[in-house]
Amino acid sequence: MSGLSWSPDGTRITFAPQGPADSGVYTMRADGSGLRQLTQEADGAPIWSADGTVIAFIRGNDQVWTVPASGGAASLAYDLAGSFKLGSWAWFAG
Repeated sequence: MSGLSWSPDGTRITFAPQGPADSGVYTMRADGSGLRQLTQEADGAPIWSADGTVIAFIRGNDQVWTVPASGGAASLAYDLAGSFKLGSWAWFAG
């Protein structure tokens, strides 16, 4: 698994499995119910926005993407062109 992040209100989590049969960014309720797949790619390190409406994640080695937490199309936020090393990161508004 790549990343596990609690929603700001503590009711949901987001995560990205890293197995050969599993890929994408998922959300589910804190009690384990309501599993929802948000992306289909080999994405990782998902985190919630401060207001809980958006999830940001890493695609490939150097792109930051966002997807609505309620589902919908993902969009490219930043292309870091090889300058990103996967690790802990945080969402900052601005």
